[in-house]
Amino acid sequence: MSRIFCGAVLLTACVCVLACPPGTNGKSGGIAGRPECPRDTIWVPADPGYKPVTSIAASGVISMVPEYHDCQRMLNSQMNAFGPMIAVFARYGLDTMPAAPAIRDSSRFAAEQAAATILNYDEPYDPLHIEHGFNCLWVYSVAGIWNAHIMKAKSDNDCLGPLDTSGGFDLKVTVAPTPPGQKIPPVARWDWDKEVHEQYIGMRCGIQWCEISSKSHPTLVSSDRYGGSPMAEVKGWYDEQYLAVPSNSGPDLIPGVVKATIFPVGNLEANTLGDFEKKWLEVAMVSLSEASPQYLAKFNFVAGPAPGAKTHIWFCNGSSQGCQIPNDQVPTCTDMPVKSDPPWWARIESGSVAKYYCVIRRVHDGVKIPGAARWRWKLLDDGIWVACPDGCCEVTDK
Repeated sequence: MSRIFCGAVLLTACVCVLACPPGTNGKSGGIAGRPECPRDTIWVPADPGYKPVTSIAASGVISMVPEYHDCQRMLNSQMNAFGPMIAVFARYGLDTMPAAPAIRDSSRFAAEQAAATILNYDEPYDPLHIEHGFNCLWVYSVAGIWNAHIMKAKSDNDCLGPLDTSGGFDLKVTVAPTPPGQKIPPVARWDWDKEVHEQYIGMRCGIQWCEISSKSHPTLVSSDRYGGSPMAEVKGWYDEQYLAVPSNSGPDLIPGVVKATIFPVGNLEANTLGDFEKKWLEVAMVSLSEASPQYLAKFNFVAGPAPGAKTHIWFCNGSSQGCQIPNDQVPTCTDMPVKSDPPWWARIESGSVAKYYCVIRRVHDGVKIPGAARWRWKLLDDGIWVACPDGCCEVTDK
């Protein structure tokens, strides 16, 4: 399966871990050595090199569920190249994080374990003080004020302990406005400060959504927020970024000019297997700031303002005949590491044009799946994942 994991262009909807081990120098490097993020194992630092695991200590049972986490290469300040590949893993139980940990003394806080484990495969990302390898991010409240502190770690186990402010760096925390009564997902996401052109982290904190950025800039100008539905009003349910495109000068990727937003449709957490049995149910919408010939050809994505998307993604579970896929449009599904019986399918509609794709559904027994949709970093372009009943669904044309 190395061709799928390490080089194929896929539209993905849900699997969490890294496809290919990093190079022997510990850097992600070119396509052959750069890990996708994530995929079916998580490559973590070891002596020597890297080793595959299926769990991050603070994330526990949710380690392999991509809706909780995020991973991508960082944009540079000119938005014309990518920097280090960095994963942010939300800790298990962000929705139970206390609002105000107690202060032990002037230099040490009794904050619970880190709110996120950050794994950087490349050079440091200086704006957020993220070093190569593991880093622990604590997010905590003192006297009603949210704070954040980041520190380099020897292993992911270091993120299980309380915060020690004798090392590391403080970061800025901005609490995002959230409509009253709206549910906030217990997830972590990469986001983009559109004024200073730096990456920052968004994640649930207590009963709020916190945006964690560099302290060197007094004001965070965060990414867009939308209205029209709960899934579009609250960050963490939807995802937005500039889509990657192939470089004209080599095999690597560069940032494209198209800002893309993926929104879940409806309450994905409430969907059951019966909702998809031999019938199509819409699960996501995609909005593009402008037309993209590459993503039109591959995924049938068209330009359309967010959140009034013009591209819609539907799932169906059943035979191709049961899901009424035209005979001349049935995907071949030759590269399926996990097969379902009956199979799952995706239909991507833009206007009057519909294209069909194979779906790989991976089940996470006993784990609650957030009803989120988000972009996925891939080797040759960006993909998508969307929650589906009891697990995750990956969409591929292979």
